[in-house]
Amino acid sequence: MIKKAQEEMFGFALIVVLVMVVGLVFLSIGLRNTKSEVKAVQDIKVDNFLDALLQYTTNYTLDSLPEDVKSLIQDCEIGKSLDGGISSCDALNRTVNSIVVGSWCGENECPDKGYHFEVTDSSGGSMQVLDIGNQTKSYRFADRIVPPSIDVRITVYN
Repeated sequence: MIKKAQEEMFGFALIVVLVMVVGLVFLSIGLRNTKSEVKAVQDIKVDNFLDALLQYTTNYTLDSLPEDVKSLIQDCEIGKSLDGGISSCDALNRTVNSIVVGSWCGENECPDKGYHFEVTDSSGGSMQVLDIGNQTKSYRFADRIVPPSIDVRITVYN
């Protein structure tokens, strides 16, 4: 009787150890997969920032009238030059760089890991790309279509 009880206890312990090993295998697989997932979120703060950016009136002029960022994007697509012979694409790049750094970073270090601003023309080619900092797998984004069919996207990496 004692020998049978010992065999049952040994069998029970073996089952417990086996279940624990299987559980650890599943846990390690689960943890490994969550680290490599891309986490993209459309964020209201980034959304509002992009809306404000497109409406921002720059110091650049065309025919003595101030240009906003949205107009600079449209002018850049067709290759217009602004007053003073400045390329609209150069003006766009300078303006967006200044606004992104000034708005998101402030006087100290940037709270986010990186920023990516991209303007894609109607044929799918990138007209303007601005990268600041590092890209990560976790980010917030917003995008807009500027008439006629220019895609504007900003990505903020956490």
